[in-house]
Amino acid sequence: MDSIPVIPGRTLLYKYRALETDKHVEFAADILLNHRLFCASPGSFNDPFDCAARHSFDATEAEKIARAVARIQKEDPTVSVEEARKMAPTRYRSAEQDGPARLRSVIQEQVGVVSLSGTCDNLLLWAHYASAHTGICIEFRASEAAHVDLFFGSSLPVEYQKERPVIQFCRDGVKESVQKALLTKSTDWEYEKERRIIKQDRHVDPHFAFAPEIITAVYLGCRISTQHKSIVVDGLRDRDSSSSPKLYQAKTAETVYGLEFEEVS
Repeated sequence: MDSIPVIPGRTLLYKYRALETDKHVEFAADILLNHRLFCASPGSFNDPFDCAARHSFDATEAEKIARAVARIQKEDPTVSVEEARKMAPTRYRSAEQDGPARLRSVIQEQVGVVSLSGTCDNLLLWAHYASAHTGICIEFRASEAAHVDLFFGSSLPVEYQKERPVIQFCRDGVKESVQKALLTKSTDWEYEKERRIIKQDRHVDPHFAFAPEIITAVYLGCRISTQHKSIVVDGLRDRDSSSSPKLYQAKTAETVYGLEFEEVS
């Protein structure tokens, strides 16, 4: 669950946005003008397997007792080992009974996720997340070291695999559990090259703020309407000139299934 290696000036991440409704336009404007990204609840994702790991309590009695003792003492360091061992059986049995449900509740009600991609020219991403190429793609660039801690350092890579992950309640640590619960998807989604920013307190504030200057370009879909293009252009003019992104228009390539981008003057 290590963050991606960041090279100032070269590390790029992208956010695709639709513009088909007023609400979609509002979300895009929030990114460009208010410099914040919406942290979505996993319950709203289009993949029913996303953030829905399996669970297992497969372990020996000794392992269950040891894990319960460790958790009890971590929560209350004043509890002695002897006291914790007496409490352990009730603790781990409770976890086996409703632990998975409690974890799912925390993920659905408190955790927020910002999904980003490592590519700006994937045809499926344009089709799925930019309303059939009628939306935009926003580019974020780590142009200096400070951006690593404030944005890119928070971005974690999604792992792709064929089998659904299994959280071993009695054996996995926090790092392994988070990886399996929030950062593992089917190989069918591998084309997204997804990176995620995880916000633990979405219920307090569902937004993730960033420095204005890390938006360095906006790509217009090849089917974007004249109206929506004007909205984007006008919105970029409202930004501070010191952090004004470049604007590119996507066009379908002549000889291959691909996109070409031309800078809009």
